[in-house]
Amino acid sequence: MRHKYIEWRDSLKKEDSEALGARIRGVFAASGLGNPPKGRSVMLYASFRNEADTWGIIEDLTGKGVKVVLPRTRKAGLELYEYRGPESLKLSRFGILEPDPDLCPAADPAEIGLVVVPGVVFDRRGGRIGFGAGYYDRFLPTVPAALKAGLCYEAQIAEEVPCDETDVRMDVLLTEKGLFNCQTQSYTEL
Repeated sequence: MRHKYIEWRDSLKKEDSEALGARIRGVFAASGLGNPPKGRSVMLYASFRNEADTWGIIEDLTGKGVKVVLPRTRKAGLELYEYRGPESLKLSRFGILEPDPDLCPAADPAEIGLVVVPGVVFDRRGGRIGFGAGYYDRFLPTVPAALKAGLCYEAQIAEEVPCDETDVRMDVLLTEKGLFNCQTQSYTEL
């Protein structure tokens, strides 16, 4: 299943992924997810290849003064840092831009109000398949109060993905179509 959806995503033409990314950026802005309560931050990830684009969302959030947190992957798990602009990032061993700990202060997980989660495929019950390393499944239980939003293209939503007790389900899915609430099983089209 993972391979099938990665293959689909990688086959997207650049102009199609850019158009879908622009629509997702608009949906995120209209959803209100980018307006965390005072003192709360938003955790995103640095999109790469044909993933649903996060860069526009990061730009919008920092432009209005919202603290953005990005992860850095390590064998032990995710390390969190405050985003300080594109010049504060460096390429990881996976080819993903990550915060440079020499340029970005460590972030407090207790301040995170929203975690925007990457994934290869999701289902409407909030199930998720990532790249297989388990980083987010180990991290998400450490921020139980944070809203968990899966970010993907509508075509990355499957009927069902296999989940077990260590898999953390998403609260909402954010796509170019709108915001899908996994608890109420309803869309807010934005």
